[in-house]
Amino acid sequence: LEKDDDDDDDDDDDDDLFGDDSTDGLQAEQKAEALKLKREKRELARKERRQQKLKMKQEKRKAQLRKAFEPVQLVENFCTDRDDEIRQKDVPERFFDWSVPFHGRKEGDITPEEEEE
Repeated sequence: LEKDDDDDDDDDDDDDLFGDDSTDGLQAEQKAEALKLKREKRELARKERRQQKLKMKQEKRKAQLRKAFEPVQLVENFCTDRDDEIRQKDVPERFFDWSVPFHGRKEGDITPEEEEE
């Protein structure tokens, strides 16, 4: 009987050295999931940094334009904040909200053609 007990002890030693197969699979999955989450977190941080850089670059560009040109010239050359919004939306003109006045005239103003009527 003593011989059988020694065999059981050898099996336990093997488990200690190589680990239990059922827990190895679980640990490997957990490690893979942890690496995946870490990678996603890094990618999100990278995207945020890129967006912040782009925003700073745009602000710098706007400041340079305001220093170099008169406001009328900026409007004529489509360099206003509203123009930038339109460029970023990148949708067809038919989807714009044309009820909001773009430049100059307000809703209550009367045009010379309307005065003649």
